[in-house]
Amino acid sequence: MEKSPAFTMEFCLTLRFYTKQEEIRIRIHPRSIERVREKIRFITSRSKAWSMKFRYLKLRQLITGWVSYFRLADIKTRCQELDVWTRRRIRMCYLKTMEEDQDQTR
Repeated sequence: MEKSPAFTMEFCLTLRFYTKQEEIRIRIHPRSIERVREKIRFITSRSKAWSMKFRYLKLRQLITGWVSYFRLADIKTRCQELDVWTRRRIRMCYLKTMEEDQDQTR
């Protein structure tokens, strides 16, 4: 009978540990940030025929879960960068729907 691992390698790739002023801190692995960006990119894709209400629901679920998972890490600047990028993606979706509405009225 084999022993199950205490943790998977996937967990090792989500967090990084470093020292700052002789204090051990936690940082998010860049691959984890890229994965959440891919998920946001999928939700805010212009080719998806989803309502904005549904997109907001999915984004809220994704971001709330992601922040809760990484709450022990130093994520303030990463969250600010991700917020700016996500808002730009949402504006892009709004502009797409406005263009479609204008085309329908012509």
